Amino acid sequence: MQDSVMQSLIDELVKIKNDLQAIDAEADALQTLLDKDPLWIDYQDKLLKKAFLLGEAGMLKDKIREKAVKEYNSTGNKHVHQFVNIRIMTKLHYEEEVAKEYCFNNLPAALKLDGKIFEKYCKAVGAPAFVTVAELPQATIAQEIER
Repeated sequence: MQDSVMQSLIDELVKIKNDLQAIDAEADALQTLLDKDPLWIDYQDKLLKKAFLLGEAGMLKDKIREKAVKEYNSTGNKHVHQFVNIRIMTKLHYEEEVAKEYCFNNLPAALKLDGKIFEKYCKAVGAPAFVTVAELPQATIAQEIER
């Protein structure tokens, strides 16, 4: 890439960064005006009330679920209320190392390669013969680019 082409691209990036700074300044000025606007203040108040009510609803749902499970445990009834039912979930408990060993011997498809660990190992110890190592140049651009 010729220097003039590179400089042209850098100039374009600088212009965009300057435009972004101008837009940020305009947005800040608008925010200052909005913070004084009664409609905006009312809107923000509604958002706070909504967040509070969503939190309250979540806590009530937790209490309803807890009570429903207690009732199911004591009665065996899965239909504890018109709007509340019990479903039975299956959860498996096992030791991970024992499961890995089992999968190694019986279910290798369940074992997944951790690419990050494998690549770190290859870089540190040396890549096995089936791995092709390529070095790729990557350009970095300074954060504080100016004209």
